[in-house]
Amino acid sequence: MDLVSIILPTYNRQKFLAQAFASIRAQLHTHWELIIVDDGSSDDSAELISALVEGIEDKVRFIQQENQGPAVARNTGIKLAKGDYIAFFDSDDEWLAHHLSDSIVAFTKHPEISWVYAACKRIDFSTQEVVLESTFYTNNKPNPLFNLKAKIDGNLHIIQDKNAACCQIFDGIDSGLQNSVIKKAVFDEFLLPEYRIGEDRLFILMALKANFTLAFIDNIHVLYNVHDENISDTSAGDERFDRRIVAMQRLLESYEQANNYVHLNNKEKKALNTRLALDYFWKLGYSLQQQAGYYDDAIATYKKAIKLCPLSYKFWKTYLSALLKYKFKQYSPESNKTKLLVLGDSHTETFRLKALQRYFPQYIFKVVPVGGATVSGIQNPNSKTQALPIFEKNITEFSPDKVIIQLGEVDTGFVIWYRAEKYQVSVDKMLIQAVENYTNLLSKLTNSAQVICISTVLPTIKDKQSWGEIANARKEIKATQLERTELTLKFNQRIQEYCLTHDIDFISLDLESLAENGIVSDKLMHSDPNDHHYNQAVYSSMLVKYLMPIL
Repeated sequence: MDLVSIILPTYNRQKFLAQAFASIRAQLHTHWELIIVDDGSSDDSAELISALVEGIEDKVRFIQQENQGPAVARNTGIKLAKGDYIAFFDSDDEWLAHHLSDSIVAFTKHPEISWVYAACKRIDFSTQEVVLESTFYTNNKPNPLFNLKAKIDGNLHIIQDKNAACCQIFDGIDSGLQNSVIKKAVFDEFLLPEYRIGEDRLFILMALKANFTLAFIDNIHVLYNVHDENISDTSAGDERFDRRIVAMQRLLESYEQANNYVHLNNKEKKALNTRLALDYFWKLGYSLQQQAGYYDDAIATYKKAIKLCPLSYKFWKTYLSALLKYKFKQYSPESNKTKLLVLGDSHTETFRLKALQRYFPQYIFKVVPVGGATVSGIQNPNSKTQALPIFEKNITEFSPDKVIIQLGEVDTGFVIWYRAEKYQVSVDKMLIQAVENYTNLLSKLTNSAQVICISTVLPTIKDKQSWGEIANARKEIKATQLERTELTLKFNQRIQEYCLTHDIDFISLDLESLAENGIVSDKLMHSDPNDHHYNQAVYSSMLVKYLMPIL
């Protein structure tokens, strides 16, 4: 029986791992090895994996590495694989039981095939509602891959079309890595391009241009779970524009590199330019940057798209219309109001409340929360949140008169403790580094606008609490809630001292937030026990009281 090397990269996917292992164990094709590559997880993945491999230890290899992205993690697994076939399992998805067996049957019957893939069903992870029945069909109509010339054997379509690469560039042939089984020989030619997003689309193009034969099975093999943490998710309906903009930019940047990996003919080059132009214009510029209010960025993106496709009437029409609207907005009465930019982590979502903003009608609010942003990682160009570039872009784009900033909850509650243990240094040393990073940021902000700094919120995650993803990710930190609170108070005090000596307004909410037992007051606790944020109604009232004398 053919050995399949299953490569499972994972990063903080603890909550999905049990279903992942159940899915792999349920495969009808049982001759496999499993290579798990933990890409720098900070949750309890390693501990859970140790329990999940019980009984199949001889079939599993577990590798841990610093976080470098899914492509690097997959390449790590590929280099260790012993099988004739490689299958990639995305830790948050599920394979149906026939995935490997049906794929191996296709290879056995048709030895010329190098890569076989099947359709995914997209499911909302939280509600379990079906988002898309099959990734091969749109509005119940077959996607363009069915127009390619192919040898057909039942529901197996063996692609035999010289235009397949063109189709992949312009429309996509609906393959991914998580729904594929690939001969090891393909990876003997080249590994995955090491981009964090878009590496799969580029790798498929590389395989087609290297004349490997791809085939698809018109059947569902994978349940693709749609959730907030999908790193390449750029879907409409997700209102986190900054996150989606970064994801779309990375996706397009990776595909722009196609010429560096494959030799494209003139028809393929034209298809690539057209695809990039359409995606830049409509997906990045129109649907994301303009909708988020990043008009300068949107105009620049429109120009980039027009340069790729200068004869597009729709491009020019939309571009000129957007330019006129932007100029009108600049000189409208609204533009005479004071512009207030709010930067910070997810706790600054409270500033989006209309009830809060109504107290300050003289201001135009722009609120930019970056979930998980930390002062410890603010200077890291490879940080997952990319908080600093997002903040800098908003300052340039919005040109605020005043900036409100609030950071540090993740640092004092988790990162400082984690880094102290990891690097075997004192908590105080890590605190000093975090404070220095924050004060450097505050110094930069004062060059652009009047700055108001708000004390970071107090820890809400109680001792031994096991609810919610945030709490579970921080369980490894042995500090008690009281110790974490004391560190937060120390952090806030040092930031306040800096602000007082540098003419920066500082709002301390510590005394009003503390209960007699030395931890956060119950009145600030969220009504949802799974939410570690403050109760927004209570917190917004507190903010208004302290902001009124300043604003």
